[in-house]
Amino acid sequence: MYGTCCRPRKTLLVLKLVPTGRIKDAIDVLSLLLDRGEEINSTVLISRILEEVNFRRHLVSQLRSYADFVRRGEAGRLWFSITGSRLSLTEKRKILKFIREIVNLLKI
Repeated sequence: MYGTCCRPRKTLLVLKLVPTGRIKDAIDVLSLLLDRGEEINSTVLISRILEEVNFRRHLVSQLRSYADFVRRGEAGRLWFSITGSRLSLTEKRKILKFIREIVNLLKI
């Protein structure tokens, strides 16, 4: 989904986390975390975000919203309606683990 022609994955993740309430961005974030999460260097990502406090607060808020979205089952329903496949419990845990790690690193 995210080939070499696109921005670096960490940049793409941050850009997708900025807007609020966009369904396509929600699917893109979930897909990026599932497909390429292990390729994103959390330390480099965090060092760039830490430079701007308001931006950091916004991203933490967005990440927490995505975690709630996954926990409530809404992400699974949306994922199924868009992709035709179900998010497994393992995939949900993978997404939540990544979100938790980033939020913990960004604690304000």
